[in-house]
Amino acid sequence: LSLYGGVKNIDTDGADSRLDVVLTAGLGTVLSPTVSIARDTDEDLWTYEACVKHTFATDVIDITLCGFLGSTDVTTATDRTYGGAGVTLSKAVGSVEPYASVKVIDAEDIDRDTIVSAGITFNF
Repeated sequence: LSLYGGVKNIDTDGADSRLDVVLTAGLGTVLSPTVSIARDTDEDLWTYEACVKHTFATDVIDITLCGFLGSTDVTTATDRTYGGAGVTLSKAVGSVEPYASVKVIDAEDIDRDTIVSAGITFNF
């Protein structure tokens, strides 16, 4: 069992940045299933997501493929169901792990979208 807790600052072009608090629990079994809960601290909106993934570890870089399903609050009265897939490139150096990620998301009420992200994870 693994647990992750943290904050994410999300800065979208043309909009104010948001701060989300995230809690994730995962199992170290086949396909490494995880369940995440995130809360937008500015607007009291919630996101729930389930994910399965597999990591291909090499000496140079780790490549993680994932598939996910989730539900997110668009407003306090409206939610959106979505699904998608992604790839993340990362490599831990001690307790620091920089990463870059690309995800393709398909939701019930919007066209397909692509999200590109990068960040650093600190492991304690």
